[in-house]
Amino acid sequence: MRKILLLGTVLILPPTLAAADSATVPSGVRTEITTHMRYDSQCRPDAVMIRVITPPQNGTVTSEQKSMVVSEKSERGIQQQTPCVGRTMQGVAVYYQSNPGFTGQDSFRYQRINPRDSADRFNTQISYTVTVVPAAAQLKSDIEKVNAHFAELFNKGDAAGVAALYADDAVVLPPGAGIVKGRMDIQAFWQKAAETLGNAQLTTVDVKALSENAIRETGHFSLRTKSTPPKEVTGKYVVVWERIDGEWKLGTDIWNEGK
Repeated sequence: MRKILLLGTVLILPPTLAAADSATVPSGVRTEITTHMRYDSQCRPDAVMIRVITPPQNGTVTSEQKSMVVSEKSERGIQQQTPCVGRTMQGVAVYYQSNPGFTGQDSFRYQRINPRDSADRFNTQISYTVTVVPAAAQLKSDIEKVNAHFAELFNKGDAAGVAALYADDAVVLPPGAGIVKGRMDIQAFWQKAAETLGNAQLTTVDVKALSENAIRETGHFSLRTKSTPPKEVTGKYVVVWERIDGEWKLGTDIWNEGK
């Protein structure tokens, strides 16, 4: 009887610590730091709940349901079940938002739970350390990465790749021409541009958060014509970026020559 009671005690202990993770987030901005999903061998999703055990001292942690596509590997690099890869599952996203103006390090711990199975090994605790940086610095870094990818794709002549960086309903306003709207027309526009232009370089000057999911960026660009001899083309631009499904996409893109 004593052994049975001891076993029961073990089963109701809080889940053990699964991992200690970290993230860098902009100050005052509600930021998705991780996601969790659970499904069985037949790709049937299980419920996922998040319970905050130790809240952060300088912000808040929240969670909400989110539809996600199963990738080949999880965020931790674990191979996913092949039949399930590419399928959309209902999971949960975890968000952190610092107090306004706070920068530095904050930490918290939460419990990941399958409410249908108290003995599921999925039921673990996760500890997070977040580094909160000034919002503009983080946003500028994020945009610069996308801009570098934009230039790389354009210089390779990958107009489809460039167009994929735009929102579905994005608009491009080139100088001396009409409005170009939607990815298909934007792809055709950049495909034609790549026939005569190359060596694109983008330099972000400033970013300003317009809302949680919108940024205004100003910057300079340079291009080189493919004529002989080549001619350098320089100018300035403004982009309104939209955060869609956790990724920054160009929403409105306008530029002209001259600095």
